[in-house]
Amino acid sequence: DIVYKKTSGNALFLTQFLLSLWDEGLLLFSLDSNKWQWDANAIEAKDIPDDVGMLMSEKILQLPVECQYTIKLLACVGAKCDESILMLFMGERKDIQEPEEQRAKKRSKKEMESTNHFSMLEFAVDEGLLKKEGSDYKFAHDQIQHAAYSLIPENNKGHLHNYIGNMILKHAPDNKLDDVLFIMVDQLNRGKMHIEEEDKRMQLALLNLRAGEK
Repeated sequence: DIVYKKTSGNALFLTQFLLSLWDEGLLLFSLDSNKWQWDANAIEAKDIPDDVGMLMSEKILQLPVECQYTIKLLACVGAKCDESILMLFMGERKDIQEPEEQRAKKRSKKEMESTNHFSMLEFAVDEGLLKKEGSDYKFAHDQIQHAAYSLIPENNKGHLHNYIGNMILKHAPDNKLDDVLFIMVDQLNRGKMHIEEEDKRMQLALLNLRAGEK
């Protein structure tokens, strides 16, 4: 009853709230009694965000910094993305503005470039934030994607979209370009305010024409 009242019965909110109680040790399974045990008073007194989006944002911010970064990249692309496409833009790192204390924890450039982003994706799967379906990584719920995307500073979103689009363009084999054309053009369009070179603008116009003819 306590959990139901605090979450208004919202399935995602309820599930994530229960997971947070587990993480904090307020909900435990006793192997001795073979029953669930909980601290009703502590749960009743626990402050929780007003909505599921805020709860998911808090959960994401508790993840390792590299995992947060990886999830934010995926959120820029959409609700899901094939791992073959993720490989095109997750091999290098584009900084997302972060608080000073988090920035201080970052590793050297060489270490960052060698980061196994897919291990971070698997970590997010284990945390219940993502699902792996075939070759796709997808957010377990659209509210999780929205929460992850909202954590990116507004003045940095365009830069990140432009980065993703350019990385796909740079690394996609010529014979596979049509397979990633729509997602690449979408990312470049969303970051076009950061394209200053005239030849790059012309290139984007031609890519849009090519996508429109498909």
